[in-house]
Order: sequence, then structure tokens, then C-alpha cells
Amino acid sequence: EKVREELVPFHERMSEEKNKSADAVAERKLLLAKKDEHQKNLKEAKDEYASASESVKANEQSLAKAEKELKAATKELGDMQKELAATTQKESALSQALATVRGKVEQAKQAGKESQSQTAIHAALLEGSRSKILTGFCGKLGDLGSIDAKYDVAVSTACPQLNYYVVETTADAQKAVDYLRTKGVGVATFLILEKQRHLASEMAVAFKADGMRLFDLIAVSEEKYRVAFYYALRNTLVADSLDMASKLAYADRSRPQRVVTVKGELIEASGTMSGGGAKPIQGRMRLGAGGGKAANRAASSADAPEVTKEQLVQMEKLIKDKEPELRKSQARIAELEDAVATAEQRVAELSERTIPKLQASIESGKGMVAELAKRISDIDGATVLTAADEKRLKELEKAIFAVDEGVRAIEVSCEHLTRKVEELQERIDNCGGPKLRALRKEEGELTARIEAAKSELASQKAAMATADKTVARLEAEMKKSEKEVAKIVADRESREKAFAKLAESSQGVRDEYAEAQSALEEAESRLAELSETYAKYESALNKFRSMEIEMESELEELSQSVTDAKGTKKHWNACLASTREKYDVAAAEYAAARGDDVPEEENRLAFLSLSADELAAQFDDVEALSTEIAQLQGTIASMKPDMSALEAYKEKHAEYISKQEHLDTLTTERDTQRASHDELRKKRLHEFMAGFNVISLKLKELYQMITLGGDAELELIDSLDPFTEGIIFSVRPPKKSWKNIVNLSGGEKTLSSLALIFALHAYKPTPIYVMDEIDAALDFKNVSIIGHYIKDHVVGQNARNGSGGGASRCAQFIIISLRNNMFELSDRLVGIYKTQNTTKSITINPSAFPTSALTA
Repeated sequence: EKVREELVPFHERMSEEKNKSADAVAERKLLLAKKDEHQKNLKEAKDEYASASESVKANEQSLAKAEKELKAATKELGDMQKELAATTQKESALSQALATVRGKVEQAKQAGKESQSQTAIHAALLEGSRSKILTGFCGKLGDLGSIDAKYDVAVSTACPQLNYYVVETTADAQKAVDYLRTKGVGVATFLILEKQRHLASEMAVAFKADGMRLFDLIAVSEEKYRVAFYYALRNTLVADSLDMASKLAYADRSRPQRVVTVKGELIEASGTMSGGGAKPIQGRMRLGAGGGKAANRAASSADAPEVTKEQLVQMEKLIKDKEPELRKSQARIAELEDAVATAEQRVAELSERTIPKLQASIESGKGMVAELAKRISDIDGATVLTAADEKRLKELEKAIFAVDEGVRAIEVSCEHLTRKVEELQERIDNCGGPKLRALRKEEGELTARIEAAKSELASQKAAMATADKTVARLEAEMKKSEKEVAKIVADRESREKAFAKLAESSQGVRDEYAEAQSALEEAESRLAELSETYAKYESALNKFRSMEIEMESELEELSQSVTDAKGTKKHWNACLASTREKYDVAAAEYAAARGDDVPEEENRLAFLSLSADELAAQFDDVEALSTEIAQLQGTIASMKPDMSALEAYKEKHAEYISKQEHLDTLTTERDTQRASHDELRKKRLHEFMAGFNVISLKLKELYQMITLGGDAELELIDSLDPFTEGIIFSVRPPKKSWKNIVNLSGGEKTLSSLALIFALHAYKPTPIYVMDEIDAALDFKNVSIIGHYIKDHVVGQNARNGSGGGASRCAQFIIISLRNNMFELSDRLVGIYKTQNTTKSITINPSAFPTSALTA
């Protein structure tokens, strides 16, 4: 016991030293933890700064590459468009030329097929005439006279009888028919001269109507064939234009005339009109100013093809050679059109989406780099440990070292007593027997428990002392933090005032921008009007130029017509003199037959006043004339024309004109509506793409701000037709890969959706929003970010004060929330509760409660 009593002072000293050491270690640990936290924050800020700087650098490289690619793509697009225009023009010209050649080839082949049988008939008849089998055969009517080339189409169209074969008598015609039947080459139509002699008197009567007859323009090879041409043409008139032909045809409504134009448009006496076609009818008659051997022949017969075999072969070879070139041009056009469409899409993608997106990313990244640099500067410049803390840390380290040395010295000084106590205790335990050893053991356990309790008590006392010191230090730091908070609040108020001034000054800039935009729109509208006026004047000028060319051409034609008319006049003057001579001879014969010595003029009058019987007595072959008259009268009687068809035709024609006018009106209205519809579609696409680009850039900016480093994009599935397929919303949360919004977690979906809503609000503000537990899936940090953004950026201090603040500060938010850090930021709190089975509500104005009262 005595030895143990000697050890007690040593143990008490050791306990005191250990308690001191524990207090110093705890205080030292707190100071080191504060220093480690500072180093950790600094390291994180530097890492984020390096990452943001690298991202900005990568985006700047991508932007330079995209701008270079845009320049190259624009140049390539321009080159391809020029090549496409040139190739299209070449293909159009080549296609048109080939179409013309193909038409000529087809016409030549068709004409060749049709002329084969006619050529065989003509050859057979000529062979019979040369072999004296067909003695009265004269030839084809078109070969027995000639006409000026100007009227080739007119006479070929108006006189299909030019393909008839002329014979002298009915017997000659029968011989020719039998001869053709014997040869087996086909059938032909024959015109018998002896049957047409009754037309001589009608042909001799002077034509007194307006206009010029085709019959008068024909020069016959022999005079006896003139009656055959009169039979075929009668009083058919010829005109230079369709308008002139209409005037001549209906000059006398009671007796319409048959008129044909030089282009082959034919107006029948019945009122029907024919014309048009790819190729006019021509070549049925000899061409030239005179008849007989002097006449030049355009073709040997009406059916002779205009294209020779050699020309046909050359044209077919040309088609064969040019078709591969045409197909090559068409294939190249298709390739160029696809390439141009792809290039236009790529240029639009680069200029409208990629480059603006990279520019926005660079701007946002630079802002983040600047913010991180400021943060690093603030963290680096902030004092981690004060001079007093550093001094205290050194003192604690020295105190801990001194206590440890003192404890070791005490242990060394009491070591011999401890060994002595152990030896005595062992001897005591051995001398008392088992019972005493058990008691000793129990005593040792109790002693150990007492020592442990004492040690715990000392430790608790030390902990209490340490806690008191910590509380005192924290209270001092809290007072210091309150001063810093007051300073920050004052700084914030000054910044808000500065921002208000900036907002006021920016309003002037906005007004100037609006005025400039309005002036630009007016200038564009004026430019469009001037362009339209210029186009109208240019179109009118082109029309006048076209009219000038047509008038010059018409003047040349009229000059040529005057020249031809002079020649025709000379010809007909000679014919008139010849006719008068013949008439005088006939009148003289008549006077001689009468045996009267009557003056010449009286003989002429008497000849003109003869009756039908008296004329019959003067002419031979009266029976043939009577037979032909009877045949014609029978033919007219058998035809039985339905004259009511003319009235029905007029009604149908009037109905057709009415419906055509109605159709034209509807077509014009349809074209107007279609143009309006196209204009509205273009306007919708333009406005949508402008809004889409603004919203997309704003979404990227807001998502990066809300998530502190993420990224978001809106992409069109089909950029050429955005209204068909829709939009893809993709996001990249911080430190993650790109994902579609449907593959995100609940919190990430919430942040993405809210970023899109805020972007839409920035583009086109809505006065009120209702949101139901938008913070349910968010953690404490993100709830605070969303709440502060709504309060500071969307609603804003100016809106709460009623002074306005621009388009982005004119909204009210009604938010249903159960999160403290959301509804504590509200301007008004509405609580819903239930008492006595009745739902009640209460409204609180948080700003009415002082902050100090809430803190207390």
C-alpha cells in the first residue's frame, strides 16, 4: 500500500499531462481541418479552371475549322450552282434540238410510208401515158399549174383535189381505172375535163367581192386546165392573217365566203374552221410565177417527202451520237442537284447552327473561365489561418511535444516503483492462497474500473474545456461572418442599383435598334417595290421589242406582197386582155349567126341577155351539162343538212365561252390563293427558324448556368421541313455523356425541362406560370439554384416593386412546393391546412417579418 501511495502522485501528474495533450490535439486538429478544406477548394477550382480553359480552346479550334469549312462549302456551292445552270442550259438546248430532229425523222418516215402507194400509182399512170395506153391522161392537177411559193401552204390546204389525176373524157377515166386494176397498185381519183366545161361561163364572170382568189393566182400550163382548177377552188379567198380571213369570210353574213390563210388556216363557208398541226400541208403544186416548163417544182408530187434518204440517215446518226451526250448531261444534272441540295444543307447547318452554337459555347466558356479565375483569386487571396491561429498552432505543437516529453519523464521516474509494486503484488498473491488470489483479482478489476472511470471523467472534463474554447472561437467567427454578410448585402444593393441604371440605358439602345429595324424593313419593302416595278418595265420593254421585231417582219412581208401583187396585176391584165379578145370573137360569131348588122356594143348586150334555151342552142353537149346538173341537185337533196345544228353549235359555243371564263376566274383565284399559301408557309418557316435559333442558344446558356457546366441542344430531325418530323432534345449533364432527355434521371429531366421553359420565356414571355412540385426530384443544391434563378432573373426585383424590368421580368410564378429553401424565397406564402374536417388557407408575406426576428 505504501508503494502504491508513492505512485499516486505520479499517476495524477500523468493524467493531467494527458488531458492537456488531448485538448491541444483536438484544437490543433480543428485548425488543420480548416487549412485542408481551403487547399481542397483551391485544388477543385484550379481543376475546373483548367477544364473550362481546355474546353474554350477546343471550341475555338472547332469554330475556326467550321468557318474554314463554311467558306470552302460556300465556294463549292457557288461553283456547283454555276455548273448546274450551264449544264441545264446545255441539256435544254440539246434536248430541244434532238426533239426537233426526232420530229423531222418521224415525219419523214411517216411521209415516206404514206407516199409509197401514191408513188406507185403515179408511176403506173405515167408509164401507161408514155406507152400510149392511156391516151387522154393529162397528169396530176397540181402538176398542171404553178403558184407563187408564198401561197404553197394555202393552196395545198384549201385544194385537196390537187392530188386528183386529170383526164380528157369519161372513157379515158374508165381506161385509167381498168389499167390500175390490172396493175394492182391501188385506186386513184380522176377529174374529167369534159364534165367541167359547164363551169367556163361561171369562171368567166368577174369576181367582185373583197379579197383575192387563189384561183386568180394560179398560172396554168395550158388554158384548157383552168376550168379544172376553178372546179377545185371556186371562189376560195386567200388572206395573210386569221383576223383578215375572218373579216373576209363574214363580210356578208347572209353569204359567208370560203377563206384560207397563207399559214394553212381554213374557214369553210359553213362556218367551221381547221388549222394547226405540227407541220402544215404543202408541196401539192408546182411553185413559180409562171406556168409550164418555166415553173420551178418544190416537189415532184404532193406526197413526196421533204427529207432525202441521205439527210434521214444523217439525222438518225446525229440522234444516235447526241443521245449519250444528252443522257450524260441529265445524269450530271441529277448529280449536281443532289450535290447542291447537300451543300446547301451543309452551309445552312454550319452558318445557322454549328457556328452560332460554337460562338455561344465560347462566350459562355470564357465567362466561366473568368468567373473561375476570380474564384481562384478569391480563394487564394483569402486568409486561411490568421496570424494568431498560426501562432496558436505552433504553440499547440510545442505544448503537445512538451506534454509527451513530460509523460515519458514521469513514466521513467516511476518505473522502479511500478516494478516494485508488481513484485510485491505477485508475492502477496502467492502467499494468500487461492482465496486471496480471487479477492485480489476482484480488487484489481474494481481498481481498473475505477481508473477507467477516472480517466473517462478526466477526458470529459478536457472535452468540455475544449468545447468551451471552440464555442468562444465560433462565436467570434460568427460575428466576423455577420459583418461580411452585411458588407455583401450592401455590395449587392449597390450592384442592383447599377444594374437598374444599365437597364434604363439599354432601353434607349433597344429603341434605337427597333428604329433601325423598322427603317431596314421599310428599305427592304421599298426595294421589293422597285424590283417589281423594274420587272414590269423590263417585261413591257421586252414586249415592245418583240412587237418591233414582228412589225419589221410584217413590213418585210408586206413589201414582198406588194412586189408580188404588182407582178400578179401585170399577169391578170394580160389575162383580161386575152379574155376580152375571146369575148369579142364570141360576140362577133353571134352577130354573124344572126346576120344582123348590129353595132358591136348591142351584140355584146344581146349575148349577155340570152336565155338558157338560147344559150343551149349556141353550145354543144347540152345533155352532159344537164346530166351533171341533175347529179349535183340529187346530191344536194340526199345530203339533207340539219340547219338546227348551227343554232345548237352557237349555244354550245356560248356555253363553252362562259365556262372557259369561269375556269379562268377560278384558275386565277387558285393561283392567288396558292401564292398566298406559299408566302405564309415561307413566313412560318422563317419565323420558326429565327425563334428556334434564339431558343436553342438561350437553352444552352441557361442549362450551363443551372447545372454549372452541363450542355444542352435542340436539333431538327429534318432541317428542310422542320414541321414534319419534329425536334430532338439532347443534354449532357456535368461530367457525363450526351443523352436523349428520355434516358435521363428524374432530377436531370426536371433541370432540362426547366431550362427549356426559361429559354422559351426569354424568347416570348408569358405573364403567369403554375408549377406543381417541380423540386420533388431535386436535391438541396439544385432546389436553391432554381429558386434563386426564378427570384433573381425571371421575376426580378423590379417586377416585385412594380417598376418593370424588360420582357424577362414580367412574369408571376405560382409554385406548389414542400421544400424549405424554395418557399422561403417567395414573395407570398399560401398555406393549406385542415381543422374540424374543413380545409382552410392562410397567406403570409415573408418580407413583413424582420430577418433578425426570424433568426431569433
